[in-house]
Amino acid sequence: MTEHSEALRATLQELHEQLESVEAGDPEVRALLRGALDELQSTLEASPKERQPQPEEDTLAERFEEAAAHFEESHPVLAGTLRNLIDTLSQMGI
Repeated sequence: MTEHSEALRATLQELHEQLESVEAGDPEVRALLRGALDELQSTLEASPKERQPQPEEDTLAERFEEAAAHFEESHPVLAGTLRNLIDTLSQMGI
């Protein structure tokens, strides 16, 4: 497993934990974030051959950025973690 993959898995776990602690908030944004996290998890579980860029993957970073912007004021730690995830995805070419 590469360094980026390990960092991504750790950040993904951290995001799941932080999302569980978010009591209130916009259900639409939470649904968006959960959908993006599920999609990312599927991408990570795919074999390298199956990880060829797909059109929907191009929107993952945008979806995470939208969620980060939403949580910036109410949950700055979560927003920061999302931005770390975006950086890692960029480094991995996802």
